[in-house]
Amino acid sequence: MTNDGNRMTNKIVGRGFSLAVEVLVLISMFCFLVSCSSFFCMSEQARTQKAQKEFLKYLDIVEKPETHKPADPNKFYDAVDFLEEVTDIRGHREHTYIGTTYIDFSVVREDFQQWKDWYEKNKDRLYWDERQKKIIVRER
Repeated sequence: MTNDGNRMTNKIVGRGFSLAVEVLVLISMFCFLVSCSSFFCMSEQARTQKAQKEFLKYLDIVEKPETHKPADPNKFYDAVDFLEEVTDIRGHREHTYIGTTYIDFSVVREDFQQWKDWYEKNKDRLYWDERQKKIIVRER
């Protein structure tokens, strides 16, 4: 340190400036973390909406199997398995007739209506579990 008043003033102003920069950096980091927290931590409502969207996707596959057949024939069976697992309503999708297994779409349509009714009554109970990457039905 010198006795020069001008230099002393510059050092004090310089120190105050670096402190202000540090505070601004900390505030910026805090704001960034707060804004990103919604990205990393889904809200309850977002988890419910994601679960509902997934459920409706599978309902659509069962409702209109002809639109999903060309891409992947197993989509229909996967959708029925999913709906049976989530709702605990067993479908009547396959029948055997003299050694041949076939799908009776009229029966599946009845099952579809039951799954759709179940969804309307329970859609607010659906929840996307991020750890298990699947839909959970919450208890009432």
